[in-house]
Amino acid sequence: MSHRDNRIFVATFASNIYRLQQILDLAEKYKRKVAFTGRSMINISEVAMKLGELHYNRENIVDIEKVNKMDDKEVLIVTTGSQGEPMSALTRMAGGEFKNIKLKENDLIVFSASPIPGNEKNVYKVVNALYKLGADVIYDELADVHTSGHACQEELKLMHSLVKPKFFIPVHGEFRHMKLHKELAMSLGMEARNIILATLGMQVELSPNSIKEVGFVTAGQRLVDGYGIGDMDSNVLKERKQLSEDGICVVCVNINNIAGEVTSEPFIITRGVVYADEQEAFVQDAKASIIASLKEQDLRGVEPSVIKSTLRRNISNFIFKRTKRRPIILTIVTLD
Repeated sequence: MSHRDNRIFVATFASNIYRLQQILDLAEKYKRKVAFTGRSMINISEVAMKLGELHYNRENIVDIEKVNKMDDKEVLIVTTGSQGEPMSALTRMAGGEFKNIKLKENDLIVFSASPIPGNEKNVYKVVNALYKLGADVIYDELADVHTSGHACQEELKLMHSLVKPKFFIPVHGEFRHMKLHKELAMSLGMEARNIILATLGMQVELSPNSIKEVGFVTAGQRLVDGYGIGDMDSNVLKERKQLSEDGICVVCVNINNIAGEVTSEPFIITRGVVYADEQEAFVQDAKASIIASLKEQDLRGVEPSVIKSTLRRNISNFIFKRTKRRPIILTIVTLD
């Protein structure tokens, strides 16, 4: 099927400058204007142009907002999202959530990258979404549109032989790849003590004669919650997790502080603790358990905080025995 008159989208790594140069050269050859989309794609293409690493006629570059006013056969869109990243431009296009571009039937999308191991699910989720929109998709399993930018083992050996490193820290790829790279270096004569397999946050100290691990710093994901950046161990997040997994139970009790008696039936509300058909029996048994526990305690002149503690402990134990859950317990004690 010819796509001479259709819009063409190419998804690739923004950091692959040589690939971008090939795309720009082909676009100029076949008289298509190029629009970059995706924050990293726009930033890197501009910086590479200023540094002289990327060469193109600025008149051949158009803003993504102008694409909809152009004929399909005049357009080539270079985008991020070759790995199915959730917030990338191509993924948002596939979900119909990209304000400047609405994909349509016969649009051609080329994935100029292979799925990184572990990303297959995200990539093929986007491919399926694109097909549902009626687009034509070309990816590595269908055509030879991608050549790996990663060095082969013999090329790595050549680099080691040329550089002759004193110390070595393999980077990029999964741990298994780095482990094999370490073994390759050792096969070329490096000593194991001069090679470190670093993990995220590891601090490595170098001196003229040694390389060693000296500790760790906090690294990895950070949670942005609303307007603030939250600590993953904060009480707020622990409570949210508890609410989502075990639910909440509210217990209200009226007590005559002078007579030391419960003056009305306890009131119990639960959410996410028991199923609807079990609710009535559960509440009745919980009330009986609460009343029994309070009768064992002299309530005359007792501080509400002490009574709340008793209630919380009793209802928590009751719910755990009944459901094997530990919901958040809120207790309200009013004194007559």
